[in-house]
Formats: sequence, C-alpha cells, structure tokens
Amino acid sequence: MPLRSGPWTLHETCISDAKGYPLLEAVCGRAGSPEISVDPDEARAILAAPEMYALLKEIEWAGNKVDSNLVDHCPCCGCVRPDGHATFCRLAAVLKAVEGEENA
Repeated sequence: MPLRSGPWTLHETCISDAKGYPLLEAVCGRAGSPEISVDPDEARAILAAPEMYALLKEIEWAGNKVDSNLVDHCPCCGCVRPDGHATFCRLAAVLKAVEGEENA
C-alpha cells in the first residue's frame, strides 16, 4: 500500500492526510477499533514523516567530489548511483522499509 502524501494534520486524537482521510483509524476511535493512545512526541514524528521521507530521498544521492569529479553517491555508504547501495547501508534500509520493499 503506498504511503499517503502529506502534509498530515492532527485533529484532537485523529491523524489525517491532506484530504482529511484518517491515517490511523484506531487513533481516530472508529467503531470497533481498539483504543490506542499516542504520545505527543510520537504524534509529532508521525506528522513529520512525509517531510522526513522527502528529505531522505533528496539526500540519498547527494553527490560530492570524488577523485576530482562530481558524482552522485550515497552519503551513508559511499556507493555510486546507478550501482546502488551497499548491503550495510542504513539509509537504503530505512527507505526500503518506508517504501514497503521486501527484506527491508
């Protein structure tokens, strides 16, 4: 399931997307949903998730001078695009987890 785009907002105890659709139905207290309390810090992190994801995608291949050439490379593992990330790359793992890829 694709991630609903932001910005997200907090309405009392319901976190919803830009169109007003609830993202966390249990938090919204819908009929039949279990009650879940969300810590204010967690709610702020959830609200900032679309912007954090966009920033991670922006810096994924930030590029820097390597051997006097400007090359797109990952700031975490140093691998060059289009070759891809190293298996140990934490940035790639986070992006895969958010994007719902297998073996994230």
